Amino acid sequence: MTRPAGREHIPIYPRGFIAIRIVQLVLAIIVMGLSAYSVYYLSYDGNALILAVAVMNVVDSVYHLVAEFAAPVIYNYWAVLGLDIFFVIMWLCSFALLAARIAPYYQYINGYAEYDAFGDVVTVGLTDTEKAWLNTQAAAAALGGVELCVARPSLSPSLPLSLFLSLCFPVSLNTQTNGVC
Repeated sequence: MTRPAGREHIPIYPRGFIAIRIVQLVLAIIVMGLSAYSVYYLSYDGNALILAVAVMNVVDSVYHLVAEFAAPVIYNYWAVLGLDIFFVIMWLCSFALLAARIAPYYQYINGYAEYDAFGDVVTVGLTDTEKAWLNTQAAAAALGGVELCVARPSLSPSLPLSLFLSLCFPVSLNTQTNGVC
């Protein structure tokens, strides 16, 4: 298959591959907004890392789209490969770190009992603002995991869709056992 003049250095991607890049961009923007909200109230390593990864991924996705459609001369195969590997690792690290940091706080979501200075039981819980802050971080961590599943097939454009779905969603939806229990 011949490539158009000026695009000889760009690999021939499967049909619909650019949709993966667009989904990466949209998810990164959503994660960026959620984590920016949480950083506004309190910045720590988990939400700051996922915010930085989301911002870098937005820049990377814009680079891919511009290099593919507007300025093919800026396309560099090795840069694309290196950035794809980098983002698979970074999304894994950032969503896992954020999830590990916020998980212990979910035990306080419905309140807990403690004793005051006089020995009386007082029920303490999170305020609505604290719950919203915690839930936005949980959503950012979850979407970071989805972003990881979307970033993985961008490493190998020839990865079949069925293999991609079996890697990201290992539970089979087929309820027939064909006689096997």
